[in-house]
Amino acid sequence: MVCPVCGREEEGLCIDCLLKEKPMTLREIELPVCDCGRYFYRGRWSPNIEDFIDKFVRNNLMFPDGIRIDSIDIDKKFLRNKIRIMVRIYGNYNNGEFETEIRGEIGIKRVVCTKCSRLGSRYYEAVLQFRVAENPINEIDNEFVSNIRRVSNGFDIYITSTQYARHVGRRFEMNGFVVKESSKLVGRKDGKDVYRVTISIKEPDIRIGDIVEYKGNILKVIGTGKRIMVKNIKTSKKSSINRKYGNNLKIISRKEDVRKGIITATKPDEIQVLDIEDNRVYDIPKTEDVELGGGVDIVIIRNRVYIV
Repeated sequence: MVCPVCGREEEGLCIDCLLKEKPMTLREIELPVCDCGRYFYRGRWSPNIEDFIDKFVRNNLMFPDGIRIDSIDIDKKFLRNKIRIMVRIYGNYNNGEFETEIRGEIGIKRVVCTKCSRLGSRYYEAVLQFRVAENPINEIDNEFVSNIRRVSNGFDIYITSTQYARHVGRRFEMNGFVVKESSKLVGRKDGKDVYRVTISIKEPDIRIGDIVEYKGNILKVIGTGKRIMVKNIKTSKKSSINRKYGNNLKIISRKEDVRKGIITATKPDEIQVLDIEDNRVYDIPKTEDVELGGGVDIVIIRNRVYIV
């Protein structure tokens, strides 16, 4: 059987004649691109144009029916107003492998992205006042950041959207941080008062691992959020406390005060623990099953030793 066009031995139309008749092409597009490198596509600004080009080529390569694409290699050349693209294609047609090459380009429309336009005027609607030890910038969508300042006790992050700033505040509050909001009148626009919001976000007073006292019970904090999860260190019973009652919790030992011990003997209602730090041995009431020789965390409260 031969190709009906060129006469080459082939089962029907050969790949060369097929591609002459119906060439592979790449869909044309004009892409808005900012000088900072961000591009606008499908309603949003994104930072990595290299990844976009690879995805665009793979999703917008047009070729005749009957061809299977196995792999492609993409070369790109960035010019001021366009991106030249060379695509080498490896595929299969009529049970035979082939490779070919096509060229295309993506037009570039030079624009200023929303972030750069706002940075030019340092535009912001809200300030997130983080009073924390670690820089929280990785927890913030860079799309909304106008500026960031290191201050003596934390970080001030200027946000271009009040709604997003409040979303961040709620997220940190859910994780146990102390969040407070205030607003200041800064002017009027279209006959309405315009306010600028400040949201204070502080490290939680009560942290996981702390030992607290509540209603006469000694508790270990095992989770923070809208509710504080605790474990009674005498009974091992777990429960939760609404954060609005957090002021009623008295911190009696920080997690840094917890010491390491080893169980050296067990009895039906008592265990013996060796304090690794000072080699003192303590007899402690048994509240749960433990393993001889196992390691435990202990804390000394009012001259009594507890396993926590």
